[in-house]
Amino acid sequence: MKPFKRTVEKVLSWIANVFLILFTGALWYMHSRDIMHDQGFVVKFKEELAKRPNTNIGYTADELINQMALGLKYYTVFYIVLTIIAIIATIIIKKRIVAGVLLLLVAIITAVTSGGVLIPCYLLHFIVAIMLFVRKEPAPLDLNQEHIERVNYL
Repeated sequence: MKPFKRTVEKVLSWIANVFLILFTGALWYMHSRDIMHDQGFVVKFKEELAKRPNTNIGYTADELINQMALGLKYYTVFYIVLTIIAIIATIIIKKRIVAGVLLLLVAIITAVTSGGVLIPCYLLHFIVAIMLFVRKEPAPLDLNQEHIERVNYL
């Protein structure tokens, strides 16, 4: 009997992890590049706010830019933690229930927080989690001699 392998789950999980790593890297790049303090961005942002006077939410343009920079920083840290959890779940994929629960949590949290941007990532994590819950290892054959029935047809 062939050994039971979880190659499909591993491949799909690593593809989703790569998407998550790329997205987290893009967030980190935007945060570390300090795009929120770029004068060209600030000027265009203020112009857009001036065009829409009905969208006054009680903040000035500078306060909104600072809030966006802080939010970008928190999202980056949050997605780094999610990426680490997803990689740990992929590494321990032999423990199917634990890995399935971790990947399901990562999929749900990513779906809620990404606003649909990371559909391939959380969809693949969700599929892998379901596969881990559904696909069980076959029971080993018991080759105990007492239970073997011999039939002689001669």
